[in-house]
Amino acid sequence: MNIQFDLSDCTLSTEDQAVVDAVNEFLALLPDGADPKPALRLAMVILEAADVAPQDDLALVAGFTQSRSLREYVQRLQEEGLSGLWDHPIPGRPAVTTQTPVEKALLRVILGTVIEEHILPDDGVLAQRVNQALSEDRVPEAGRVTASMVETIRLRWDIQRPAVNQQLRVAQRSQVP
Repeated sequence: MNIQFDLSDCTLSTEDQAVVDAVNEFLALLPDGADPKPALRLAMVILEAADVAPQDDLALVAGFTQSRSLREYVQRLQEEGLSGLWDHPIPGRPAVTTQTPVEKALLRVILGTVIEEHILPDDGVLAQRVNQALSEDRVPEAGRVTASMVETIRLRWDIQRPAVNQQLRVAQRSQVP
């Protein structure tokens, strides 16, 4: 695993640097493909307990935008043990954009439209067509898909619109007899 704490912007004592080096050696032992977040959080808590750098610096190096994230994981570690370092499920209904039937419907609509019309319509048109397809399939999310949701799913799948010049060339070629 290739994650490390780089505290080169902080002035560390020799002892503190030794602690950081030991934590980085621990992180290097993680197998590739493993979720690095729990180990990174544990390393961050260890560095905070060793008082090698201010909480703000540790949180920043760990990829957090606020130092309260560090305090939250310290509290979760105290209350829940090591299991507190893993992500918790977010309560509530799952987002429409993560529902498999919605993604499948959007991909079918995009593929069908590109094959038939040779163009990717705007997200509003795609949302209407996806809602229609979901309605025909009697999926509960029918009628709830918006252009913003379409954009979110489309970009997650890295489906980009071609540049305008490329679209014009395609349109010109299709008009030539």
